[in-house]
Amino acid sequence: MNKNEPFTPESWLRKLQEEYNHLPDHYELSEEEFQAKLKEAKETMRGHNWRQRGQEIFCTSCPFSHGFFVSPDQQLVGIEIDMPVIKKIKEGK
Repeated sequence: MNKNEPFTPESWLRKLQEEYNHLPDHYELSEEEFQAKLKEAKETMRGHNWRQRGQEIFCTSCPFSHGFFVSPDQQLVGIEIDMPVIKKIKEGK
């Protein structure tokens, strides 16, 4: 988007396409790579105070906002060894 170009939805979309067009459409990981990434992600979840609002599980202890989403049939039921414990909600409740 040119600095002198007026802002329009089309100019904004064009700017986004220029910025992000070089990114791949998807990534593929081997099972080993996936397990390593999963372990790394789990380690970063330690030491936070987690709360649930709808499908979002978010941290209340850090100065910046972060969290993750779960499916509608999952619920945060507690914290064990500094990790959020998420369980599937049984039907009929």
